[in-house]
Amino acid sequence: MKRFVIGYLALFTMFLFTETVKAQVPKLMSVQGMLADANNVPLKDGLYTMYFSIYDLEVGGVALYKEAFQVQLSNGRYMALLGERNALNLAFDKQYWLTMSPDSANEGARIRLTTSPYAFTASHAMHADTSSFAVAAHPVGTAGGSLNGSYPNPTLAPGSVTTSAIANESITLEKISKNLIFLPSGPASGDITGDYPNPKIAAGAVKNDRIADLAVTSAKIATGTIDSINIKTRSISGIHIKDSSINSSKLGGNVVMAPVSPSSFFTQTNGTMNTNAVVGPNTLLVGISSTDAGSHGWLNGPTVASQVLRFNGTNLVWSKDSVIFPVISTGTADGAANAMLGLTNLGNSATARFVSTTGNAVHAITPTIGSAYAGLFEGNVHVTGDIKKTYKSGSIPQNAVPVAFASVALNGQVRSASANMGTVVWNGTDYEIDMLGEVYNPISHIVNVTANTVATTPVPVVPLTSLRGNRLVITFYTLAGAKTQTDFHFTVMKP
Repeated sequence: MKRFVIGYLALFTMFLFTETVKAQVPKLMSVQGMLADANNVPLKDGLYTMYFSIYDLEVGGVALYKEAFQVQLSNGRYMALLGERNALNLAFDKQYWLTMSPDSANEGARIRLTTSPYAFTASHAMHADTSSFAVAAHPVGTAGGSLNGSYPNPTLAPGSVTTSAIANESITLEKISKNLIFLPSGPASGDITGDYPNPKIAAGAVKNDRIADLAVTSAKIATGTIDSINIKTRSISGIHIKDSSINSSKLGGNVVMAPVSPSSFFTQTNGTMNTNAVVGPNTLLVGISSTDAGSHGWLNGPTVASQVLRFNGTNLVWSKDSVIFPVISTGTADGAANAMLGLTNLGNSATARFVSTTGNAVHAITPTIGSAYAGLFEGNVHVTGDIKKTYKSGSIPQNAVPVAFASVALNGQVRSASANMGTVVWNGTDYEIDMLGEVYNPISHIVNVTANTVATTPVPVVPLTSLRGNRLVITFYTLAGAKTQTDFHFTVMKP
């Protein structure tokens, strides 16, 4: 009996250990002990939770076995059977230590497990020699049970091998007589449905790889079962179609006949018949009127990119040359309503786009000079790029247009100016002017300068313009020839 202190409860516990060993029986270990308080007074009777752990080290390590019990305390004593709930599978081939704690107390000191004195003889059983008599003994006499005859060579008795004596799936085909016939029974599966012995082919089981080539004849196909979705594109050729078996009712609405080349033209000269003429596939009907016959002939496709269908006075031909076959109108009324080509755009995109990589994108010609224009625009016109002017008569003047203007104080401050005016700087002798997006050139630009009369400026003054770098320079001189400052405004113009 051993006493130790358990956790904060300061309890004392006494144990008695025994172990019962029996071959082929689960290992169980009986643990008995007593719970007492710090004054060695047994605890009150009742249920207590005990926690047991087994280690292979006296200190430290990891518990190899754990089990919790609800033990009944009687006069402080209790008993627990380890391995009853959690299998005690330790080998017990080395030293182990047991520890326990009641309720939530800390583990107590580990107690070394010992062996019962008579249990030492169990170690000899592991090395016992086989009895020579038991090895040499043979049965003798009359056999019984499922055997006939006498030992040592009995035989199986007739009818002794019953169903229960035969292991499942132990009989192979070699053991079965060739004269036996086994009929299947029960529900069918896989590609077969129903029950044996009369199953049926399951729906959808007959696939392409199950059908032999040329095994399906027309007699096997129900009327109206083959649709266009069942026929692979370009899979049916002439050898598969019976002569005269396809008529117009068999063709779908989106069927396009393959092109064929006519050997001759057909001309209908009967006026009455002409009114009933119709256009067939790959054909063109022209010349329809109440008196003229219609020419029913072949219309070939275009051969060159950008060709359009034009009438050359006799036939319709493909052409992209507007000079050979021009579109001519003899209308006399002028105005947008009578235009030969009318384009109306109700959206925000461009109505027309003309692109030329080498020549003129648009070439408009007016044969007479007067009120007619080669181009008439009713609305705003935006041009990105230069406008080149070529006058047919040299006497027509080339007007100059303003490109920049400003009103400047004598100190160079800009009072008002055009949007492209940059900076005006008085450098002590003259004014340097920078224009945005415009490079001043005294050859191509015209400058008009007017000096304003102010109290500090001697009058009159004479302005002169020059070029310094890319800037316009304006210098004012008095009549005595001295440079001076003054208020002024100027305008730069270009033809």
